[in-house]
Amino acid sequence: MSRIRPSGELAVERFDDVVYIARLPGGPIYVLDGAAAAIWDASLQDDAESVVSRVASLFGRPAAEVGAGTEAFVAELVEAGLLVLEG
Repeated sequence: MSRIRPSGELAVERFDDVVYIARLPGGPIYVLDGAAAAIWDASLQDDAESVVSRVASLFGRPAAEVGAGTEAFVAELVEAGLLVLEG
């Protein structure tokens, strides 16, 4: 089972439905809202394999409909160094 966790070099703040993430010490600052914030939140719960099903449930859509986009965005967050995939 794979886990996803935030990188240890981040500052994360939430205001209402918007997530602000800054790579420390010099940025850049990422601003996630809407589906992006929902995917961030879903990525930090349980195991990596459940992210798509959690996002699908949040938006009342079939997993097949949101799967590719969700997985691509998680991969972007990993590539940006905001998330770390373990396992």
